[in-house]
Amino acid sequence: MLDRSLKHRDALFQHLRNRWQDLFGLKLEVLLYELLTPRQALDQLAGIQMLDVELPTTGGRKLTLRRYTQPDTATGLLLQRLGRELPGQSPPKLSSPMKMKVPQGALALTGMDPSILI
Repeated sequence: MLDRSLKHRDALFQHLRNRWQDLFGLKLEVLLYELLTPRQALDQLAGIQMLDVELPTTGGRKLTLRRYTQPDTATGLLLQRLGRELPGQSPPKLSSPMKMKVPQGALALTGMDPSILI
């Protein structure tokens, strides 16, 4: 509801102000906003999710991109009212190739060739 009415907020405010002045001779300042309970605010903020995207490289490394979803209009307004903003997206991380440590003699028991770990 807020997303649809937000684009008409200024026109609605101007119309109401003009009508109140005409009808009652009042000069009022009105702030129109949607009231949220703390639980509703937390539920709305829960829509922002953080995730790690892991991409393997040809060199055996792993590129990790930590990203969060962009908030919708209502959640963005809530963050603004709370005086908060989301941090910038963090830079990608490139991990070094993984090296397995295998106890000596363990490969002999399995019959595997030790050169596959190099």
